[in-house]
Amino acid sequence: MKKITLFIGLLMVSIGFSAQSVIQDFEAAGSLGEPFGGAVSEVVADPEVGGTRGQVAKLTAGGATIWQGANINIASNYFLISDKTITMDVYSETAITFAPKAQGGVSNAPESVSSVDHAGSGWETLTVTFDKTLDGKSVANGEYGQFAIHYFWDTTANGFGTTSARVFYVDNITAITVAPTETCSDGVQNQDETGIDCGGTCNACPEIKLPLDFSSASQLFTFDDAGNGGGSVVMDGGQMRFNGNGHAYDSAYLDLTETFSLFDKDNNTFTVTMNPLLVPDGEERTHLIKATIGATGAAVEITGKSIGSGIQDVTFNFGVMGTENRDRIRIFLDFGQQGTGSDYNGIVTDYLISSITLGADPVVPQVPPTVAAPTAPARNAADVISIYSKTTDAVSVYADIAGVDFPNWGGNSGNVTPEAFENDLALKLPAFTYQGVQFPETDLSSMTMLHLDIWAQAQNVGLDLIPTGGAFKRVNITSSDGEWSSVDIALSDFTGLDLSKIFQMKFYGFDGANADGSLDIYLDNIYFYTGFPLSTDKNNIVNVSLYPNPAKGSLNISAKNTIENATIYNVLGKKIKSFTVNAKTSSLDVSGLSRGIYILKYTANNAVGSMKFVKE
Repeated sequence: MKKITLFIGLLMVSIGFSAQSVIQDFEAAGSLGEPFGGAVSEVVADPEVGGTRGQVAKLTAGGATIWQGANINIASNYFLISDKTITMDVYSETAITFAPKAQGGVSNAPESVSSVDHAGSGWETLTVTFDKTLDGKSVANGEYGQFAIHYFWDTTANGFGTTSARVFYVDNITAITVAPTETCSDGVQNQDETGIDCGGTCNACPEIKLPLDFSSASQLFTFDDAGNGGGSVVMDGGQMRFNGNGHAYDSAYLDLTETFSLFDKDNNTFTVTMNPLLVPDGEERTHLIKATIGATGAAVEITGKSIGSGIQDVTFNFGVMGTENRDRIRIFLDFGQQGTGSDYNGIVTDYLISSITLGADPVVPQVPPTVAAPTAPARNAADVISIYSKTTDAVSVYADIAGVDFPNWGGNSGNVTPEAFENDLALKLPAFTYQGVQFPETDLSSMTMLHLDIWAQAQNVGLDLIPTGGAFKRVNITSSDGEWSSVDIALSDFTGLDLSKIFQMKFYGFDGANADGSLDIYLDNIYFYTGFPLSTDKNNIVNVSLYPNPAKGSLNISAKNTIENATIYNVLGKKIKSFTVNAKTSSLDVSGLSRGIYILKYTANNAVGSMKFVKE
């Protein structure tokens, strides 16, 4: 995400409302996308006796996956900005609750999930409002190119409900398909307005941009001193001059035409360049700032900072916030220290503020791979279950299982492409957010490890393994920034997972949420395995033997010469356990190790060698 600086404009706007248009009526071919999670979707005739609706979508639940549903192909993009609603005609003979989803956001518009109730009375026209944060998603805000319906939602539990033999029908999905236009209102800053009003001359008003730079502004923050009067905000030599009146909650606020987010970013900060003119030398005050979700001032966060006199940059760190987009910045002019019993210092304050910067992660340039992923080692076919491992001649290094659907669902659905690097084909996930892979239900209980090669930049990528009808498990993938990383994950790290019924994998973004779509990632050589490669270990320089491999309780080591000592390291290079051997043969206790790959380094005949082994 970019570092953004707010350039104050003069524009307070209200958004013009447009009529909704049909984005899908299921009369044309190709109106339905792929269902997911075992669901079924098809186009059929109106189920109502004597119905006149023509063709409609029939949505039938199948299997035990609670988040199952269907993708709906739409005729045009739609907008959920001021008006965050869509309407849809729904037919059901029983009362149901389901969860529509706005996805495929343009310019990083956040995915949004809502829920809607149907009374079970046949055809009903339902209004869905995407103003919720269900399923870890955000309030909708922007333009969208995709739409989906999850068949189940439990409002009481605030999650996907239990599955049932549910059948319902959908027709005539409508939404706003024309970008809202900006219009001036009455030229007065009223409490129910958003943005900066430009007095009825919108064409002369530049838009507000981030960050705020007051050098060209002539319309100011709105002063608010809780009705006591006397304070002001004026222009002073290209800076904002904030003057309080010594009352509690003296503040000034600015409503933005662009929203910003404080969710899961490493640098959730506001930096205010200010000069507190009336603070005596050496005296410190506590200056407060808060970011508001709505223009009414509801749901806010406050952070404070002690400051002294003189020109200074004061940074307020909000930490990790919720998923909502914010549209107001409020500055409290002079507060006392929190927790001292004093809300404010009770004296007139006077500040010059020249800029406000919203801090965020720096822009990372996109750098694609220039070389192929590391060559997959030769393994016995019985030791491997491969998801993807193709070369440029379209032959798999390992025999990929039949029926792999990549991508099956997710933010990159339809966009995942193989790209050639040297003699290899890697999978490119452009503008990565999250991505699902589906394949026939597969028993992985005989496998011990998962391997993949990944190229990612400034992204923490994680992975879910998903069984049919059961709970998924999640691990994080450790990769190097901007180079191929060969990652081996012990399946035991997916704690408590039913490995006998795996049918999906999901790659996701930072901290379990979706990535922001600003960078691509590349994947290659995705396979499950057990045992060791067929090639000999090049570092085994004195013909040391290890057995059994994989090992459970004991690992036997033998050589023609005396083995002096041995040390076990994990794949990250951390020392796990050391042994003094001084013999040609020894049994090493590995019963306390977790399942996974380890490296045994040994000294024999004045030489040092190493070998890999697997702990079951």
